[in-house]
Amino acid sequence: MNSAIWRAYVAGTVIAAGLAFSVSALEEEPQLVLKGKAARVTVEVNGGSITEFRLSGSDVNPLAVDWSEVATTLFGFDLTYPWRGHFVCLDRFGFSSEQELENGMVFHGEASQVPWEVTAHPTLSDGAREAGMACRLPMAGLQVQRTMQLSEDAAVLCVHEAVTNTNALGRLYNNVQHANIQTPFLDETTILDCNAATGFLYQEPIPEDLATFQWPHIEHKGKSIDLRSQTANTDTFGVFMVVDRQAEHGWVPACSPSQGVMLGYLWSPEDYPWLLVFRMPKHGEPAWLTFEPATGYLGPNKHLVARGRVLDLPIVSYIDAGETISTDYTAFLAPIPTDYRGVEDVRFADDQIVIRERGDSDGSRDIRLKAR
Repeated sequence: MNSAIWRAYVAGTVIAAGLAFSVSALEEEPQLVLKGKAARVTVEVNGGSITEFRLSGSDVNPLAVDWSEVATTLFGFDLTYPWRGHFVCLDRFGFSSEQELENGMVFHGEASQVPWEVTAHPTLSDGAREAGMACRLPMAGLQVQRTMQLSEDAAVLCVHEAVTNTNALGRLYNNVQHANIQTPFLDETTILDCNAATGFLYQEPIPEDLATFQWPHIEHKGKSIDLRSQTANTDTFGVFMVVDRQAEHGWVPACSPSQGVMLGYLWSPEDYPWLLVFRMPKHGEPAWLTFEPATGYLGPNKHLVARGRVLDLPIVSYIDAGETISTDYTAFLAPIPTDYRGVEDVRFADDQIVIRERGDSDGSRDIRLKAR
């Protein structure tokens, strides 16, 4: 990993500084649970992470991920709440400037390190279990309102998040959905697909002469790597990719034939134009894999502003004083056979999510999930 990143990770031991929230009410309600006929979702009130997304009757939870070991042992963090499952990076993606770190700003932003409030308990409405949550980021001066809808009859979770700038002035920010999988869901049979197009290896700073690749093949340290395959003995690295700008939705499913389950995400490229894929092996085996729809690039805002744009896309966002910016994404689960070959395409059609298997020319093995 780049030495600048390591320095920032080590400096991140001040991550919990400056947060002053009362947690007395949270002790009575540590989790928010949405349970439909097809699936169950669990969200941690402390930190707002989605830590369970499971098909009904299945023991397989793709989001059964705890980054505590990585954060404390490898990176030297002392997190207030652990990074688990799927968490939000807000108001920043990655590390802060040295001055911001000294003032207590949190790596990946405050959203995963503050208590969230349950604003609406789960109710059944229009074929979905719906609930609401909210949080306040005291240093960033942002508020988040989240609405979740879990379909009653399909493993489809729709999430709407509205970020409001409560500062007197406008400010820079980034917003990232940090989805994570690890063993046993992640093994050498796991296949990652997406509709990203051009990409490049994560580097800090971003080189002026940027070497790009086309998904899924990259060259890294003299080796040719297929990003669809999670083979052992790979180095830790991340790749940033541009979501297909002509597509109505960005999509990224992780298929685990050995576990018989697919976990996927859909979102608007206007909301999240970038997709980061980050791989981290452990003892020569695939241990952690993240796939992260993102508004911008990793790093301190002052570095991102200095660079401006990459591949004709912004790498940092702006929110004006009092402005609210909303984003949406859909997560889904589906059972798959042990001979599943990965995903060719994901689309909405007739209120359904239609998933086309690779190599299935006639659609005979299409998976259809009722969206609502």
